Amino acid sequence: MNNTLTLRHGDSLHLLETLPACSVGAVVCDPPYDLLMGNPHPNNTPMKARGFMATTWDATGIAFSIEFWTAVLRVLRPGGVVKAFSATRTYHRMVRAMEAAGFVDLQLFAWGYGSGFPKSKCVPLFIDKMAGATGNRGRAIPVAHHLQPDGRKLLVNKVDAYVPITPEAVRWDGWGTGIKPSWEPVIVGVKPV
Repeated sequence: MNNTLTLRHGDSLHLLETLPACSVGAVVCDPPYDLLMGNPHPNNTPMKARGFMATTWDATGIAFSIEFWTAVLRVLRPGGVVKAFSATRTYHRMVRAMEAAGFVDLQLFAWGYGSGFPKSKCVPLFIDKMAGATGNRGRAIPVAHHLQPDGRKLLVNKVDAYVPITPEAVRWDGWGTGIKPSWEPVIVGVKPV
């Protein structure tokens, strides 16, 4: 039995081309989630320039690429399994691409965890926007900081919280739309035998 592991670094599509067909038993991957892909942005900023938190690595489209999943399918042995992590908002696009590439028995599993990055929206701000009344927009993150060498936080800039304008928005002051995520979809697919 060969218990060796080979780790390759590089662009997945190019690395998959270097592998022989039917040479891999399983693929476990966590492609970029492309959280903003397809969501319109008010100032028409191109998606490729924005990405998640203004990063380009999360705006590649690879997770939704039929070409990518076809390349994964090619290197898998018959009956080989792929487990691909995704985001709750975009996993359906990845499933469609995997199905179009030829994967079968696609199933949704969940990876549960106790911590995550909060992705909440300010409810009063959106109520005021719908009413056409926006003033001080505030920020979702009240204080930006850097850690000093001794571990203490050094405040860089204090940001004012949003101040509601309309009576309905005042009623919802302090409310947000979401909590920290506690699970991520894992799509499991099989190469036909």
